[in-house]
Amino acid sequence: MPRPVRAIVFGVLLSACGTCGSCSGSEVEGDHPFVRCAQLEADSQVLEASGQLRVEVEEHTVEITSADEFVVADVFAVGGAVSFEGEAPPLQIALGGFARQGNDAVAMLRALSARAPTLLLAGGEDDLDVLDAALEELDDERLIDLRGIRVLTIAGHAYAVVAGAPAGRYASARGCGVAEEDLSDLAEAGEGATLLSWAMPRGAEGDLDRAYGVNMGHPWLTRLVEDAGFVGGIHAWPRDGAGRFEEGVAVVPMLGQFVVTEHGSRIPSGVMRLRLGPAGPAAAE
Repeated sequence: MPRPVRAIVFGVLLSACGTCGSCSGSEVEGDHPFVRCAQLEADSQVLEASGQLRVEVEEHTVEITSADEFVVADVFAVGGAVSFEGEAPPLQIALGGFARQGNDAVAMLRALSARAPTLLLAGGEDDLDVLDAALEELDDERLIDLRGIRVLTIAGHAYAVVAGAPAGRYASARGCGVAEEDLSDLAEAGEGATLLSWAMPRGAEGDLDRAYGVNMGHPWLTRLVEDAGFVGGIHAWPRDGAGRFEEGVAVVPMLGQFVVTEHGSRIPSGVMRLRLGPAGPAAAE
């Protein structure tokens, strides 16, 4: 049986791998212009990292295997300077926020890569031109761009990958988005997979809504979860639920400055530690 991978998962609010393939034919115009990132072609690559962690990218899939379990480090960012404590984690997953306009994406991505191989899932607020420029400057194989990826497999468990927000919601510039016609492709992970997306589904009558008391997710993602038979999820938006992991659904905290929600509450900086095993995500001991 595949051994679990211990990973830290977070959104990036502060500043923030190679670039994705051609965007031809995937651009959507309108009030919120976006790129249908699920339709892009990801660059093939194989990364053999320390601790026998192996990352293989091919077509629309990423497979991550490891022969070991790892201790996960604390990661935090203060005033633009990224600091780390403890042993380096084997894997980091950044759910958006690393390529917002006006932020130093190069500095943040360089710091993340220096720490551990990092999967980059573009969020609804990220500017793809900013991201492309940063990735081109760094040219770093330890930064794994998930644009164009639909299925991520870690320790034998499948994750359905959804970059950006449905219909380009929240995009202030050219960002990743999901068109309604993309849903069938995004179901490729199959029944029992976990949804890995920046935006949450809207759980009008399901566990997601009862667990968090919010209804800011999107009904397209709800339909995707129900039709494909996905179980659980890892998300970054809406931020009111940040830091919670309940009933198989995680809403990751933001790495960076404090976030003030629309209700006036403050969400502190942090990361979430997850054990990514054959049965899906679980809280790390």
